[in-house]
Amino acid sequence: MYCKNCGTPLDDNDVFCANCGTPREDEIQSTQEKDSINNSTIILVAAIVIVVMIAATIGTVIHLKSGADTGSQNAVNACINTVYSYFPL
Repeated sequence: MYCKNCGTPLDDNDVFCANCGTPREDEIQSTQEKDSINNSTIILVAAIVIVVMIAATIGTVIHLKSGADTGSQNAVNACINTVYSYFPL
């Protein structure tokens, strides 16, 4: 294989061209593939976290609207009132 920048012959073990320092073509592609996999993983994890947060919020609202547990509802209302006292709207 030859350097795409200066044409110097490259050994199989070379990662960079010894003459000009340009990375090998296959090394660039390998790095881009790893970056693509990392980006996909980050997007997937973020999507899962968002779905779980939405589900938890909906579940909490349904539970509080049902009035089944007034003790928890009173505690939530006390927390909300405390937050409003510090940050009035």
